[in-house]
Amino acid sequence: MREDDRQRATEFVKELYAAGEIDADRLDTGVAGVLAARSEAELAGYAAQLADFKRGEEVLHCSQLMRECQLHIEQLMKEWEEVARGIESNE
Repeated sequence: MREDDRQRATEFVKELYAAGEIDADRLDTGVAGVLAARSEAELAGYAAQLADFKRGEEVLHCSQLMRECQLHIEQLMKEWEEVARGIESNE
């Protein structure tokens, strides 16, 4: 594998870190993985995994949003059940 490919991949990992897409630990493992890659395909696969990495804060935020949506749905279901009981009692 060419040295300039490794250099470009290392710069890519550093850009992900600078943009806040990965944390410092992931930066270290990313650079180590890039330097250890033995083929262009291995390098490309590793870079793709890094680009798709989700930070812990993002995962927690999504989990919190999902929980809020779940609670909202539960509230709507309770309201719907009350409405349905009201309709049934008026028939």
